[in-house]
Formats: sequence, structure tokens, C-alpha cells
Amino acid sequence: PRPIETEEEEEEEGAGGGSGEGGGGGVRASLLAKVSCLLRSRSLHAPVGGILLESPQLSPHADALRAATGLPVFDALTLAASFELAAALPAPASASASASASA
Repeated sequence: PRPIETEEEEEEEGAGGGSGEGGGGGVRASLLAKVSCLLRSRSLHAPVGGILLESPQLSPHADALRAATGLPVFDALTLAASFELAAALPAPASASASASASA
């Protein structure tokens, strides 16, 4: 799948639109419109299983995308949280047993 082009959003941010919590309504509306159009066109070919936001500047809009599409949205923040949760999990019993057997 092709990434969603965001040149318009970058231009709006440069003009004072911003993408933080306090602003970026125009960016969010434009992003939601583009994602909606993309999902409609992709539904004719193959289902979309999730959305990947490659730019950290789009992370503030992840919750709006989740709510509007019902799809999982992945960004740098969800990636970091996933690594943090995985690191906190105990090692599987089979891995610790094979480690002690090889020692």
C-alpha cells in the first residue's frame, strides 16, 4: 500500500497550523478525508488491516484516525509502548528451561 501523502499538511503546519493538542484541526480534517478516500478505494481491491503513521508529526491524530476508521493505528508511540510491554513480560518457561539445559 502507498503511504498517504501529507505535503498539504506540512505546508499548513509551516503556516501556523500546527499539529499539537491545541491546534491542527485543518490538518486532522484533511488527514481524515484522505484516509476515508483511501479506504473506500482500497475496499475494492483488498481490505486494510491497519494504518501506519510514518511521521511523528501525525501521532497527535492517531486517536482520531482510530475513532473514525475502527482500525488499529500504529505510530512511534505505539511502537515504543509495545517494546516496553514486551520487555516487562517474563520469559517463557521453555526459553528459561533451554537456557539452563545448555549451561
